[in-house]
Amino acid sequence: MTGTATSGEGAFNPRLIFGLIAAGVFGFIGFWVLTAFAPELSAGRDGGGHALSRAANGYAGIAQLLRVGGHGVTILRDAEAAAPGFAGGDGLTILTPSPATSTEALRERLRSIRTPVLVILPKYQVAPTMERDKVRRVGDAPNGAALAAALVPARVTTNVHATSPRHSVQVNFWDGSALPVRMGGSIQSIESPYFSSMVTADGRAVMVEVQDRFATTILAEPDFVNNLAMADNSRARAGLAMISKLAGPGAPIAFDVTLNGLGARQHNLLRQAFVPPFLGLTLCVIVATLFLLWQGFVRFGPPLLPIRVRAAGKAGLVQTSARLIVQAGASGRFAPRYAQMVREIAARRLHAPPGLDDTALGAWLDRFRDRRGRKFSELAGALDQGGSTLAAVDAAQKLAEWRKDVVRDIG
Repeated sequence: MTGTATSGEGAFNPRLIFGLIAAGVFGFIGFWVLTAFAPELSAGRDGGGHALSRAANGYAGIAQLLRVGGHGVTILRDAEAAAPGFAGGDGLTILTPSPATSTEALRERLRSIRTPVLVILPKYQVAPTMERDKVRRVGDAPNGAALAAALVPARVTTNVHATSPRHSVQVNFWDGSALPVRMGGSIQSIESPYFSSMVTADGRAVMVEVQDRFATTILAEPDFVNNLAMADNSRARAGLAMISKLAGPGAPIAFDVTLNGLGARQHNLLRQAFVPPFLGLTLCVIVATLFLLWQGFVRFGPPLLPIRVRAAGKAGLVQTSARLIVQAGASGRFAPRYAQMVREIAARRLHAPPGLDDTALGAWLDRFRDRRGRKFSELAGALDQGGSTLAAVDAAQKLAEWRKDVVRDIG
């Protein structure tokens, strides 16, 4: 059967092509916007030790417990912010540096905080598993003492002491209260001449106040407040008491996650392009790009390129000279000269016998033919006959092809 051709809009539907282009443009812009704001938009389900993590080493549990206890808990993603609602009274900003946090990053973050600060030191080094929100311990955190030493001009030591999971340890608070707590098998304590003990566990300092520094406290044992501690009532009660008493009744509490790579990066150039004051420039560039695409889509025919009066380069010099020869009407005199030039070049390259005149040399060159079987004398004769400019150009082009095939020259 033979099909019947139907009239249509062409091989491609313009609306479909325009839709594909628009989807590609907006998808490209959306990809870079999400890339720029990925740390701020992340849900934090990465198994890290921060207030958004539900893994064993995270602090999402104590954050929820503090909310239930009447505290206004917020998550800080801005590296320049602190606990909201703080007006010089009670309040607390909690920093949870990870084993990968540098001491310089901790110092820089502390310089931007004007509220009382609690720094929870890392104790474990963990690795993610195939299951979501679950991690496995691969070792001890190597930078706990170094992070604490960044706050004082003295040496700091951290020690891990083994405990029995079946027996409770006595946890004493700075206000004289005490609680029996069952630990998970070890307690991390901290020591330094610049630290004043606030909370002890069996006589070992687990929470200290940094001297000569405004309201800065260090908790060396994260197992009092992490999600693993929420599985035991005594530890959860002790961790809640530590933070509640330190912050004050009903005081605002903020958990910082910028040290864990989940905050707004002020030095991210890609992010700066999508926030004021550079957002306006970015929008102008996007709109201008869309207009250029639209103009290219609806343009009728290719754009006309301007013609140079005098072309540049060697090719331009040849073209200009050719135009002058044609305008002077002297193309007829140049055709025989071109044939003579090709005759001399071919004789030299093909090693013709010396002493031959033009006629004999032309007959000798007829022994060599190009790929189309044309002889030199025929092509040179066409040039010598003269005629119109177009005929001379056509004859010269054929002679140049013979020169290229036989002499192996550029023609």
